[in-house]
Amino acid sequence: MVRWGDQGEIDDLTTYFRSAIYQNYVKIDYSIWPVELLERIEASALLPDQLDVGYQVLLDKDQRTAGWKPPSYQAHIPARPTEAEYQALVEEFWWGTTYVAKSLWRDDLVFAKWVLDQDLKLETMRRMLEWRIEIDHNWSVKPGIYGRGLKQLLPADIWSKFATTYVSLDVEETWAALDRVIALFCQVAPDVGNALGYTYPQQVDDQVSAYLEAIREMPSLFLELENK
Repeated sequence: MVRWGDQGEIDDLTTYFRSAIYQNYVKIDYSIWPVELLERIEASALLPDQLDVGYQVLLDKDQRTAGWKPPSYQAHIPARPTEAEYQALVEEFWWGTTYVAKSLWRDDLVFAKWVLDQDLKLETMRRMLEWRIEIDHNWSVKPGIYGRGLKQLLPADIWSKFATTYVSLDVEETWAALDRVIALFCQVAPDVGNALGYTYPQQVDDQVSAYLEAIREMPSLFLELENK
């Protein structure tokens, strides 16, 4: 019915991914790898992530996979961040909030929504929430890609607050959603820092919060242009 695919690379060898959906609701994902890659996998100390999540050999007439290592099932489990990584993620979040605020002031709603939903929530907030999940599960679970599984893995109260940050294309609703995103981040990020033994950069929080509030109180650029 419809298909999609792309081209990738493992160990400097080209690989191909294909996905097809059929009218009987069957969906099949598959990859095509060069024979040379099978040999390199046997010689490597670690399996590629695609195999380390678990694999089963169905047919191998030439025994090219006989020497493959068993999966460790550790692929895609987030690693415990260093203090520098934690601090960088907090600053990246606050950096992104300034773009939401400035775009709302400019009445540039599409870009404001993109930064809020994509950059803040699906990038920085998602990673912080995943660290929270790993702390709760002793760094042993694999969160799904781009937020898949967050509802099932997060505490119910945190998920409920996160869900309220998705709103329609409206300036005031987007400002309110930004407030809720910030409030949730300010709840989760210090907790994650404390659990890891890291200091939350409160000065960044305070200064950027004041900056955002100053932008919110400025007359809208759109209204200023209308009045000229």
